[in-house]
Amino acid sequence: MLHGSGGKRAELEKMASKYELTNVIFSNLVPDKEQVARIVAGCDVCMTIYRAAKEHTWSPNKMFDALAAGKPVLINVPGWLGETIEKNNCGRCLDANRPQMLADALEELAAEPELCRQMGKNARELAEREFDRVKLANRLENVLIETVSER
Repeated sequence: MLHGSGGKRAELEKMASKYELTNVIFSNLVPDKEQVARIVAGCDVCMTIYRAAKEHTWSPNKMFDALAAGKPVLINVPGWLGETIEKNNCGRCLDANRPQMLADALEELAAEPELCRQMGKNARELAEREFDRVKLANRLENVLIETVSER
């Protein structure tokens, strides 16, 4: 399922038609957070793929949505994001300039459902351990208290 109306949509629709892909759904909807959670819950794998992804410059929300939902993540954002995904074995970090890597990763996860399930479990554990909102808020609070105390 592909959501949105980005610049590549028409090209992707033509490709899906050309190759008679009946399992690809296009939606104009750019969902709110609740809809995103429901959509992600129905996925086997989530992709956070960007053209010309740059290292250490941003943190895409969709990656965190996938982790929270316990889904393996295929990402092409290098730096700490890709390292985190690889280190925690909850997906694959791909080279943005090598599209075959994406195809290979999708084929691997489709062929190995147990690997896909384990990566999803690892993703959820990572989300709970490192990216829980309450834990992050507490860490921020501690930093602020330490900073104020030093003055």
